Amino acid sequence: MNVVVKIEGRDALPIWVLPFVTGWALSPDMLIYRLVKPYHDGTTPFPTAFNLDTNNTPSSIPSAQWYEINNLIEKLQNEVKGQPKTEWRKRSIEIIKPLKAYVWLDEFNNWFEWSPEIFTRHGKDEITDEPITEPIELCFNPIMNTEDTRYLKREYNSLPVSNAAANGVTKWRESITNGSPIDWDYWKGLSNITPIQAAKLIYGIDPIRWPDDRYAANKPYDAKYNGEKIDRELSQKIQGLEQELDNHSPKWSLVDLVGFLGKDDTPFGMWQAIEEQVINQAKFGKTETNADAVTVGKDDSADRQGDIETDWQNDTNLLKLEKQHKAILEVIKIKKFEPMRIPDGEQGTIENICRLDYPLLFDKESSFSTAWKKGRKLDLFKMANHASFAKRGKQ
Repeated sequence: MNVVVKIEGRDALPIWVLPFVTGWALSPDMLIYRLVKPYHDGTTPFPTAFNLDTNNTPSSIPSAQWYEINNLIEKLQNEVKGQPKTEWRKRSIEIIKPLKAYVWLDEFNNWFEWSPEIFTRHGKDEITDEPITEPIELCFNPIMNTEDTRYLKREYNSLPVSNAAANGVTKWRESITNGSPIDWDYWKGLSNITPIQAAKLIYGIDPIRWPDDRYAANKPYDAKYNGEKIDRELSQKIQGLEQELDNHSPKWSLVDLVGFLGKDDTPFGMWQAIEEQVINQAKFGKTETNADAVTVGKDDSADRQGDIETDWQNDTNLLKLEKQHKAILEVIKIKKFEPMRIPDGEQGTIENICRLDYPLLFDKESSFSTAWKKGRKLDLFKMANHASFAKRGKQ
């Protein structure tokens, strides 16, 4: 069940759900201690909690108000020593639940983003014994027992739930994995995503930026950065899903993926990208993408190149270089870049898409770089910072 509520038009979280949202990385004692001492971590302060006054207006709760709650939590820790951890979790949440306190979601996201050491799991690969670092992901539809779910529905039923609340965290999580957010607008326009690409997307890895067995691993995307090898467990999950998808169909759209796996088992960013399509499809039986007006569920192409295929690909009067330039310009158009002002770092993205969509045109390691350099001399396209780089090279 979605635990985000909207108060005065702004997304908020009841404080008792924060351990659930963080997968218990933020335990109840850590939570209350940070409400007592918000500057404990020495970085971004923990959000100030608030409750609602008699007029249902948010009212901040001073740190001193949490001292007694902190004492109760500490006392409980002594009482449950030697008992299962589930008992400690259950009883500590029962202490916090009745307080009816909240934190603003955007403030919690900001604190979460600036607390990577707290929300990173460290371990070792079972086979290679190499260290593994895995960032913890916030989940706004956490697993809860029946009692907690009923309480949430009963106590917060009058507060409308916000399904869009996870957007900021989703982009941050995608940046951790890929170096930058996934361009879902690009992927939602395709109707023949390959099974391996689909499997990577489901697990939050951008197949354009990371077409092989590597990913960003908590570092900003840079064309020169080769990334880190995907850990063994995640790699096995991706391969298993790839096989499952391939057994069902060799080509996929995002709508098909969500329909096959279910909304709850697909990334929030993916669902957000196609939500309007799905609603229109339910109303009218069809919808169009903003890229090439394909009908949802209909395969308009013979292969992956066909998504943006035009007559120039079959024009025997065009040289291979001319077709390469047209392919590059097609990709620039799909990415909604200005040809003469391509953003920093996106040349690598364009190259990856070209190699995916036009493998026959970019069939050699140097094919793209050669076509790019010659296209640049013809003023077909250039980077936004081209002038500064050119000037720097002369100094």
